Amino acid sequence: MNLIFSEKNDSSTTHVIEWLHFFKIDYIRVNETDEIEIIIKNNEFYFIVDNIEIELKEVKFIWYRRPTLKFKRPKLNLQYFDNE
Repeated sequence: MNLIFSEKNDSSTTHVIEWLHFFKIDYIRVNETDEIEIIIKNNEFYFIVDNIEIELKEVKFIWYRRPTLKFKRPKLNLQYFDNE
């Protein structure tokens, strides 16, 4: 799997994706409006974007083209912060 971080209306990214389609290369495009969650499961890191789980060790390359990434904040278990 390959990850492309870009802006939604970036034409250069769209042209690269056309080539990826031509060469039948798997990819996921993440735009600045997409929310990214990072989780750890079975001691492995995953990105979750649009309900798609991407195991980071399976990512072959990442192309980062000018986006501002939006990460989902993890939920904290506040019981560890009690002073009781």
